[in-house]
Amino acid sequence: MKLEIRNLTKDFGTVRALNDFSMVFEPGIYGILGANGAGKSTMINLITDNVARQEGEILYDGTDILKLGAKFRKDIGYMPQQQGFYEDFSARAFLQYMASVKGLKRKDANRQIDELLEIVNLKQHVNKKVGGL
Repeated sequence: MKLEIRNLTKDFGTVRALNDFSMVFEPGIYGILGANGAGKSTMINLITDNVARQEGEILYDGTDILKLGAKFRKDIGYMPQQQGFYEDFSARAFLQYMASVKGLKRKDANRQIDELLEIVNLKQHVNKKVGGL
């Protein structure tokens, strides 16, 4: 897997959040560090296609992510630091929602959710609200 960002630029009104940013990510562990307002969240939202890009390219194994569509979204995701939208979801409902965003069939998603909750020792919390975990 190779994720390549080329000359990515994004403005929000008169504020330039990302300016001609380029980077190549290959398998490994990365930390995205910077001051508030440096463009970290904007970059992640552009990579996950949650925000439309203005200029530049984002390539996944050499293909533009916009051409890959759902295939790309099955391989990449983003868990924001602040999850205020989902606080009232039960753990199961949240995981089912995320699975549907990724295009999993409900039956397959439920099987995987049960397996993964068991692995991470959270099965007993499946009906708790995400905001309370």
